[in-house]
Amino acid sequence: MECPSCHLISYFPWRSQEDLSVRLMSARLDGWRAEFEGRREEALEKRRLAAELFAELADQGISLDEMGCYIDTLRQLGDFDKARALIREIRELPGEETSFYEKLLAAEMRWMEAGDTEPHRISEAEAAL
Repeated sequence: MECPSCHLISYFPWRSQEDLSVRLMSARLDGWRAEFEGRREEALEKRRLAAELFAELADQGISLDEMGCYIDTLRQLGDFDKARALIREIRELPGEETSFYEKLLAAEMRWMEAGDTEPHRISEAEAAL
């Protein structure tokens, strides 16, 4: 099966190990590709690497978009406690910007309550509410 969201971008020539953001994106894309090609163990390995890189990035300052991706990565790894803790952090932030993420965060919480570690599309998050 072909990953509809990442099959083209995964061929970009930015495999330099110098930049944390590049290594993170590479790990995420490799994980998605492995998942869609049925290589579950490799996908989990790439997600674990992505989670480590997200944690490193969080120490340097992380955007809400990146935080949402970090939460989703943790959920897919089954690290629900850490994902829930990050959701609580986001929900405590003031401002309009966080309201945009509330539907996604609510869907992530429902999937964790169900023990769901599968990848989901954003459209599934909207449908889950």
